Amino acid sequence: MRAPLAAAWLCALLVLCLRLPVNAATDELIIGIESAPQHANPAVLSGSITAGIGAQLFAGLTRLDSRGQALPYLAQSWESGGDGLSMTFHLQPQAVFHDGSPVTAEDVAFSLLQCREHHPFRSMLTPITGVDTPDRHTVVVRLRHPFPLLPAVLLPSLVPIMPRHVYGNGPPLPEHPANRQVVGSGPFMLESFAAESAIRLVRNPHFFLPGRPGFARITFRVFRDPAEILHAMRLGSVDMYLCPAPIGRTNLDRPGMPWQTRLQEVRHIHAYTLLNYNLSRPPFSNPLVREALALALDRKRLAGHASFGGMQPMSGPFPPDAPFAVAVEQPYDPARANALLDKAGYPRGTDGKRFVLRLNYSPDISPLLRDLIKYLQHEFAVTLGIVLETQDVESVAKWRDILNSGNFDAALDEVFFWQDPVVGFHRLYSSDNRRRKLIWTNMTGYADPHVQALMERAMQESRPVERQAIYTRIQRQIAHDHPALWLMTNPYVIIASPAIDGLESLVQGTMSPLDGLSPLPRTEEP
Repeated sequence: MRAPLAAAWLCALLVLCLRLPVNAATDELIIGIESAPQHANPAVLSGSITAGIGAQLFAGLTRLDSRGQALPYLAQSWESGGDGLSMTFHLQPQAVFHDGSPVTAEDVAFSLLQCREHHPFRSMLTPITGVDTPDRHTVVVRLRHPFPLLPAVLLPSLVPIMPRHVYGNGPPLPEHPANRQVVGSGPFMLESFAAESAIRLVRNPHFFLPGRPGFARITFRVFRDPAEILHAMRLGSVDMYLCPAPIGRTNLDRPGMPWQTRLQEVRHIHAYTLLNYNLSRPPFSNPLVREALALALDRKRLAGHASFGGMQPMSGPFPPDAPFAVAVEQPYDPARANALLDKAGYPRGTDGKRFVLRLNYSPDISPLLRDLIKYLQHEFAVTLGIVLETQDVESVAKWRDILNSGNFDAALDEVFFWQDPVVGFHRLYSSDNRRRKLIWTNMTGYADPHVQALMERAMQESRPVERQAIYTRIQRQIAHDHPALWLMTNPYVIIASPAIDGLESLVQGTMSPLDGLSPLPRTEEP
C-alpha cells in the first residue's frame, strides 16, 4: 500500500507547488505573452510585446506617472530654452550600460536621431532638427518649433537609449543583431532570447536607481493563445498577463484561478480596434465606398455586441476615453449606403452581391475579435451585399509582411492611442509617415495638407483648451474622409498574482518599466 500512498502524496505536493506563485519561491516574475517577438528593440518595431521586453532592457530619458506626465529616469532633470526651440536634458552621471560602459550624451544623441529615422512613430520626433552634446552628461535637443510634449515621448518603450558603440557599428539599425542580443541600461539584462518559447532576463546589478529592480529575474513565456495563458495562471506557472479587459474580467473569478488574483486597470494606452483601408487601390480609393461602410455600421447593435468588459463602439478616430476625444456623428443609414455604392459603380449582381473584400488579420487576435470579424461579415453581406473574405495566415510575421508590402484591401487591427495623440494618433495619419512599408505606421496612405498643418500646430501648443480645439477639427475632418472604419474600444487590464507588489506603477501595463515591482510573501488560501 505504500506505493499508492506515496503516489497520492506526490500528486498532492505537485498540485500545491503549481498553485504557489512562481516568484514566491524563486524571486522570478513570469509574464505570459501570446506570440513570438521578432526582437526586443522598440526603436524600430512597435507592438506591446516588443515594447514590454524592451522597456525592461533599455532605459529612456523619462517615464510616466499616473497622470501621464513625464518623470525623471535617465534624465535627472530638463528645461526648455527661452524661445522654445531647444530642450536641455541632464543625465544620471552613474548610469552605465549592461556591458559596463557609461551612458553618455553621445549615446542619447545617437538614439534620438536613429529613432527619428527608423521608429514606426517617427512623426512624434519630427520637430527634432539636431542634438548637441556640450558635455558627457548634457544633451541639448534642437527643435523646428516648440514641442512641450517632448519629455513625455522619450520613454523606454518608445525611444530607448542605445549604446552608440554597439548599435552604431555593423548593419543598419532595423537589421542589427543587437536588436536580439540587447545591450541597454535598463533594470534587467538579457540572459537568453528563444523567441518561440521564452525570453529570459536577469537583474541588472549596476542599475542606476538604488534598490531596484525588486525581482531577480523576469521571464516572458510565449504561448499560442490567451486560453493557454489563463490555464497557466490557474496552475500558478504564470504570474502576470496583459490582456483585453473582457478576457480578464471574465476569467478573474473562474474556478481554479489562484486565490486573491488581482486585476489592475491600465491607463494611458487606450486600445481600440479598427478596419484599416488601403486607399491606393479599389474599392477604397473611392471615397463613396468608404462613406457607405461607415453609414452601414449599426453602432447601437455593435454596442450590444461589445457591451461586456467596458468596450464601446467608436464613430471617429479617437477612442472615447482618450485625451481630447470628441463625439463625432456617424448616422446609421443603410439606404443611403446602398445608394452610394450604386453611384460608386458597384451595383448588386443577380445574386445580390456587389464585390468581395479581402480582410487580413493577425492570427494571434483574441476570441473577441474573431467574433467581431464574424459580426462584420454578416452585417456587410446582409446590409450591403459585400462579401468579406478572410485571409488566414500561419504566423504574425507573415501577417506583418502582407501589411508591410501594401498587398491588402482591408486589415483588422488593434492599435494603441498611447498617452497623447502625438504618439499614437499622428503616426497613423501623418503624411510624412505613409508608404514606409512598416507596420503600425500610416498604412492606409492617408494624406491631407490641412490635417497635416493642424497636427503641426497641435505639437507646438501646450494649452489644453487650444489643443482641444485643434484636435476637434482634426477628428471631424478625418471622420469625414473615412480612411478607416473605427469599430470599438478594447480596454486592457493586467491579471496578476497576489504575490506581486507595486502594480499601481504600471500605468502602461507591462510596457512600463517593471523595476518598481517586487515579490510579496505568499498569502495562504482560506
